[in-house]
Amino acid sequence: MSEPTGAQPPAMHASKPVRRMNSLLIDRGLQLRYIAFVVVIAVAVATLLGGLIYQQERRASEVIDRDIAEMALTDASYSALGEQNAPLMASRDRALVIKMVAAGLGLAVALALYVLFITHRFAGPLHKMGAYFEQIEGGQLPHLAPLRRGDWLQEFYDELSRAIEAERARRQASHAMLQRAVAALPVEVAQSPQGLAIAARVAAAARRDEPI
Repeated sequence: MSEPTGAQPPAMHASKPVRRMNSLLIDRGLQLRYIAFVVVIAVAVATLLGGLIYQQERRASEVIDRDIAEMALTDASYSALGEQNAPLMASRDRALVIKMVAAGLGLAVALALYVLFITHRFAGPLHKMGAYFEQIEGGQLPHLAPLRRGDWLQEFYDELSRAIEAERARRQASHAMLQRAVAALPVEVAQSPQGLAIAARVAAAARRDEPI
């Protein structure tokens, strides 16, 4: 009896957008704060502009209703027109509100996605540099991997890379000088426990690019 195979592929396909979103959210706290800030500003501006547009539309509707009511005082046929116009104006106002709400939500979603992609371009370098700084604090000199094409902070990242390589060269020169000094020690000193310990320490530091 064969086992059903049709359920697994949809689940795998459904996980791709989730993985894509997780890859974009490198530093969730930082990126979500920026997204929330921009969305709140966008919603506030859209609400303000939408309120002004709605007020203008309501004033126009009230003027039309008032003109029809004044004409109905001299011509009774306008009374029926006023009764027909009232629900039309109300429906028009409701449609305007729905359109403005939809436009505001669409703007908020579009800006959130845009800010997500933009913050992804500097959150990645910041995340990398944070990990490198932790290694530097521990006394290690990391080998910096290149940033992605289009990432921000390229110049700062290059400066950091040059500074690390300069410190690596300085340490290597210091290790070489110490190794020469150890090699120049008299045999009885070099073979003593203290001399062997110093030589081992210098060799270990040279292998790991660590300071003595």
